[in-house]
Amino acid sequence: MARVAFLLPREDMLPQIPALAQKYHLDVILARAIQTDEAVEATRKAMADGADIVVARGLQANLIKANTSVPLVAIQFTAQEIGLLIRKATELVSSPHPRVGLIGAPSMFQDVSHLGELLGVELRSYFGGGDFARAAAEAIDEGADVLIGGDVACQYAAQRGFPAVFISSSTECIENACRAVQRVAYALDLEKRNAAQLQIILDYTVSGLILLDGQGLVCQLNHSSEQLLNAAEPNWVGKPVWELLPALTAETLEPVLQRGEELTALHLRHGESRFLTTISPVTAEDRPSGAVISLTDSQQFKTYADRQRKELYHQGFTAPFTFDTFIARSPKTQALLEQARHCARFNAPVVIQGEFGTEKEELAQCIHNAGDSPENAFVHFNCNCMDPDAEEKLFGPQGLVERAQGILFLDEVSRLSPAGQYRLYRLIAGRPDSVSGALNASPTPLRVLAGDSHDLLELVRAGAFREDLYYALSVTVLNIPPLRERQEDITPWADYFLQAYQKRYGRYVHLTKTAWQRMWDYPWPGNLAQLRGFCQRIVVGSPRRAVDEFFLDSLLRDGGPARSTESSGPASAAYQDPAAARIAELLSTCHGSRSAVAQALGISTTTLWRRMKKYGIQG
Repeated sequence: MARVAFLLPREDMLPQIPALAQKYHLDVILARAIQTDEAVEATRKAMADGADIVVARGLQANLIKANTSVPLVAIQFTAQEIGLLIRKATELVSSPHPRVGLIGAPSMFQDVSHLGELLGVELRSYFGGGDFARAAAEAIDEGADVLIGGDVACQYAAQRGFPAVFISSSTECIENACRAVQRVAYALDLEKRNAAQLQIILDYTVSGLILLDGQGLVCQLNHSSEQLLNAAEPNWVGKPVWELLPALTAETLEPVLQRGEELTALHLRHGESRFLTTISPVTAEDRPSGAVISLTDSQQFKTYADRQRKELYHQGFTAPFTFDTFIARSPKTQALLEQARHCARFNAPVVIQGEFGTEKEELAQCIHNAGDSPENAFVHFNCNCMDPDAEEKLFGPQGLVERAQGILFLDEVSRLSPAGQYRLYRLIAGRPDSVSGALNASPTPLRVLAGDSHDLLELVRAGAFREDLYYALSVTVLNIPPLRERQEDITPWADYFLQAYQKRYGRYVHLTKTAWQRMWDYPWPGNLAQLRGFCQRIVVGSPRRAVDEFFLDSLLRDGGPARSTESSGPASAAYQDPAAARIAELLSTCHGSRSAVAQALGISTTTLWRRMKKYGIQG
């Protein structure tokens, strides 16, 4: 039988409880009067002593509900009881039509909207957001003649010498509470019986199973999950599952608990163990109401067992950014991260596209760290480097492809030579070329992520990128919007860079409000790369600790890129070659449309792309 604790504000409310408990067959283990500041601590002690339900009133009930998880029955006054209190209150004042302030929590009272009219008083309720002293003050200031309230309201009224009537719980309202407790106790007892039966089934299941409610709180877990997670102590029921299994975040659970989607083939890490995980929604009335997590123990992965993998890691091939540290304040970036989180679960290629300077590498690092082998090296290779032996260092014997285990991020992949594109296609398709034929002997699959500041599909149509490679790479295509289209991200990124450079140089600055506004308003044509360098210049070059908008303007004027929309000259001013300047000018005039530029020049889009590549024109 469910056990009940009565925690009430007055001693005179306690004598009637034994008779009512016997009448309604309640197992009362505690009945005591408490002060308001004792409510939460007294409740927790009662829960530790075995209480399943707590009965309380007013502010104490509010505090208990906000700070504990115990089922709570709040004592509620009937309109008849409030009417008797109003009659008593009017005897304290001489006004023929007094104003009465009713102080308390909404849960304390039944409907009293017409009670004042019936009794010839002006009755107003004051809740004070749970602060009943503030509610009493508000009632007095608004012209109330007398107050009706609990201890806090009456104590405040006494301090101001103001008439007040204490709301004393009658036998009727406590009996109503006992009826409610009886119903709650029956439901809890039924739930306990069902849970006990379910636990027997769960404990005979080999896989670890965890049952969650709609908020991600643990409802039940079987013996197998306790063993897998070493979670026998403390009691995890009622706690968020991400405290039990930190690798599982609230964001990961959102598609299941909010939209009823099923997540499969998740690889979660817990200590030294890894689990293949499925999370299935539990639905009620066609809406998700919880979830079931299934954990299957995988063979433990060897950490840095391979000497070459260790070597790459210690050479600096690491990925510091995660989805938790990636700055995403704007709705566009948040939607992008949701798509990236999804694709991170699968060991398949990804294309990350965005203008020069956008967070392509940072996003690739997030995908790496959310994958099933974050301890492996994150190998970044810029295909736009000018080293003539670069592709051999990538694909040749003992090259990065052969040694890498984990993620290979190829930045500006479109700059690979036709031969390099072919070798990359063979790698992704599982057909190693003759030079690096041993690479498939790697026990850990190499996952390729490709970044580029051009639209690869457009390059395919222009004949400048292998079509088969594009389709092999573009299992998922992530498009990063330019920084000017997501202004909400500018300030937090700037703050991130400023703090980093201040720590590096031991020099601290403070941007004025107008300076921050200037950062927000500027279009940042170089995106994050430009913002990063600009913040470094602020820290190093500011003559004073306080940085205003005039200093920022001088930096932008002296070192801002010619592509800036706020620059005084045209975009073509950045290029000395007249042909390059003409192309840059047309790209600006045509808002980046290559087909329009090619038509204006009387050349094909393929020829245009080659000329842009030759002159290093981004667009």
